[in-house]
Amino acid sequence: MSIGKIVIWGGGGILLGLIAGFVTRNIFVGFAFPFLLIAFYLIWDAFKRDLAAGNIQPEVEEKPVVEQTENTSDTPSQGV
Repeated sequence: MSIGKIVIWGGGGILLGLIAGFVTRNIFVGFAFPFLLIAFYLIWDAFKRDLAAGNIQPEVEEKPVVEQTENTSDTPSQGV
């Protein structure tokens, strides 16, 4: 990571922390939000790399096929 990216990430984190602190009126949120945001980004990036490498297989849920049956109810159908 270059110095420019570090400065952009740091400046963006400080700016987002200030905004989050003012919106919530809580100094703890202002300090914690940028750190949590960066932590979640790092986790997401690691997950994305593992998924691309094939270390993680996404679960595919198979739904049972339901056959359509004729309308056998006693009520007459609507329409002509």
